[in-house]
Amino acid sequence: MRISSHADRSRLVDAAAGRIPCDLRIVNCRLANVITGEVYPAEVSLFQQWIASVDEPGSCALPAPAQIFDAEGAYLIPGFIDTHIHVESTMLTPSHFAEAVLPWGTTTVVTDPHEIANVLGTEGVLHMAEDASSMPLRHFILAPSCVPANPALETGGAVLTPQDIRLLLEHPNILGLGEVMDFDGVCRNEPRMQEELRCGLDKDLFLQGHAPRLEGPALASYLCAGIDSDHECRSGEECLNKLRLGMHVNLKSTSLSNHLAQTLEGIRDVPWRDRISLCTDDVHAQTILTRGHLNRVVGEAIGHGLPALEAIRFATLHAAREYGFRDLGAIAPGFLADIQLVRELDGGQPEHVFLGGQLAASHGQCLFSPPEQAAGLFPQVEIHMEQLRRPGALGIAAVTAGGGVPGISAGADPDSASGIAAETDKDSASIFVLLYKENGGPFNGGRYERLPVSQGFVDFSGDEDLCRMCVCNRYGSGEKAVAPMRGSGLLRGAYAFTVSHDSHNLVILYHDEADALLAAERIREMGGGYAAVCGGKILADLALPVGGIMSRHPVQKLAEEIHHFEQAAAELFAFPGNLLRFATSSLSVLPGYILTDRGIVDGKLQKFVDEQQ
Repeated sequence: MRISSHADRSRLVDAAAGRIPCDLRIVNCRLANVITGEVYPAEVSLFQQWIASVDEPGSCALPAPAQIFDAEGAYLIPGFIDTHIHVESTMLTPSHFAEAVLPWGTTTVVTDPHEIANVLGTEGVLHMAEDASSMPLRHFILAPSCVPANPALETGGAVLTPQDIRLLLEHPNILGLGEVMDFDGVCRNEPRMQEELRCGLDKDLFLQGHAPRLEGPALASYLCAGIDSDHECRSGEECLNKLRLGMHVNLKSTSLSNHLAQTLEGIRDVPWRDRISLCTDDVHAQTILTRGHLNRVVGEAIGHGLPALEAIRFATLHAAREYGFRDLGAIAPGFLADIQLVRELDGGQPEHVFLGGQLAASHGQCLFSPPEQAAGLFPQVEIHMEQLRRPGALGIAAVTAGGGVPGISAGADPDSASGIAAETDKDSASIFVLLYKENGGPFNGGRYERLPVSQGFVDFSGDEDLCRMCVCNRYGSGEKAVAPMRGSGLLRGAYAFTVSHDSHNLVILYHDEADALLAAERIREMGGGYAAVCGGKILADLALPVGGIMSRHPVQKLAEEIHHFEQAAAELFAFPGNLLRFATSSLSVLPGYILTDRGIVDGKLQKFVDEQQ
């Protein structure tokens, strides 16, 4: 599709033919041609939102334009296209996000707002679209496909039905179906996923994938369902295998994980690499402010040995082709004039950014500002945590339940327990323990351990490495679960947050139950965010009142708040930089062991651990 297909191109034809003057001509530049792989001197003439002509210096026969722009020897490259990002993960609203990324050369994003959809449902998706429309960044949306990610394993704030998805797909800026995370449901032809996929297939729309470590018959069946892409490759072998089977692969470097070096190594000897693009997925505001957006991924790819022009091609022409944007991704006549002027081809910050022929950013400053009322589009979301205030709610009761075996404290009943332990006696109990990122891997492990019992509860004193993790449904269902965790790095106190993909329930890591309750209360008062508590004192907090996952502030202010919070909260941990470290610890569709508000999940089997007894 052409992004500008609705516009009358007859005047562009007149401008290209020289019958009317162009608006702007960029001179004294070197064009990085992502179509041919060449770099050469050029002059580029713009008319309204388009590129009218590309000529050798001094050879342009068109009338003098209204304005000449001297590039002073800079390279011209197309604006970057981020093929997969959750704007909510930046903790910025869409309008402030646009303000933050335009100075880094990003001119188009394709977003999956399933984070806000898990909080506010379709209302949240439409608010994101409305807020995004207040800024010139090209902001396209995919309808969230898995809200909740797995309804059998967790409860969140909303449920999107196939009927909801069909209505969202009528929106002009919604291109298709967002990442289909329930790959198990797809491969087993579960009715829910069949119907949701049909919503996109019936309209011949884009179906975005999410298939970590999927291979063999499972991957083949996933592809046969109509999935177009994947952004979850964690090794070179996985990346190569998916490319060979026809997937469009989005390589990424995020604030949560970075497997760019491994995936690039896997494709190093592949002769044809047209089905590769780049994305950022989850990246927070401080990273954007200090290191950049998609340009950062381009720079990292170049640093890992990818030729500069090819890295830029991944982020422009390949990305446009992935979504069928026929007039984006290159600098050529008839294409939209989304252009960066960069001093070097290394992924650094551009000197100037044009979007649709208009100067949008210059020397690191966005030339557009969000309207003041933009963040007011989102309603206040109340944080429910009544289930935590009952005596013993944050402990793990060593009592028998469900056939005489003890387990984690889980469910809406504060005294209930899911049976996940094999044996108990008055002095000890065999309890399932989460192992944070076991052996340095990307996912949590788990095992049974015999832990001491005191006064009817599992005793965690004297074991500094063993903290507890609580996932509390914050939307009023009353569900909550508590489990032990090793290797988190938490040394003392409590660390609580509502940025917890995808349900964004309230999560608390803690040694001290009183500190845990204080941290949760602070988050309730703020309407969501982060809180760090130790010894009955709030060390730091970070307010995210927009759905409990986004700030109302621009990137500079938010980045400053993040920096101060991380500095103060570091006192609780054995290592720094914990803001998003635990953000996927309750994401039920990941491999490994996950704690949701309903219990411990074996992500590989997509079953609760207690169901395997």
